[in-house]
Amino acid sequence: LYNLFSPSLTFDYVIADPQRGDVLSDIQTTVGGNPDIEPETAKSTTFGFSWAPQGTLAGLSFAASFFRIEQQNFVQPAFSPELIIANPDVFAGRIVRAAPTPEDIAAGHPGRLLSIDGRAGNFGRVEVEGVDIDLGYQWTNERLGDFNLQLMASYIDSYRLTLVPGAPTEDVAGIANESGFPVNLKATSVFSWQNSAGWGAGLSARYRDS
Repeated sequence: LYNLFSPSLTFDYVIADPQRGDVLSDIQTTVGGNPDIEPETAKSTTFGFSWAPQGTLAGLSFAASFFRIEQQNFVQPAFSPELIIANPDVFAGRIVRAAPTPEDIAAGHPGRLLSIDGRAGNFGRVEVEGVDIDLGYQWTNERLGDFNLQLMASYIDSYRLTLVPGAPTEDVAGIANESGFPVNLKATSVFSWQNSAGWGAGLSARYRDS
């Protein structure tokens, strides 16, 4: 909602125009929210299995789920004027120029740069692959009660990010970036106990890659 409805700010800016021989241009650029932002879209694929043996291993359980998520039309809070002017085919609707003069036409240049819209918008894609694991064991002691031990972990194998036109896709798993902080591994362990009288206790611990 912030990227949709935050106030816009327009200010003067000086930028080199690569389509006019890098001549410096005094322009106006606008930043802030953009009501024309489109929804992000995503496709996800998941498959997994679970195992709960009987007999001597009764009480043990194991499940794994592998996932792949492809997110497109990524919402970015702002675009720099330099990025926009360097990619006029991608950001054509964000660049405003004056009509070319006869001199511009003779030189093969577009008209003078007037303004650039750097407000929030859609561009880029994120591809994530990883696995979720759940390992548990439950047992009962006739005198002490019921016990439960569980370990839940999520591992991100790759987090490929493309946010800049023409730039190579980067794998940023474990690196803070514009889309968040996708740590490689995070895990939670829980140990709990409850007896027949209704008394119980629990202990949990969390791990997260730094």
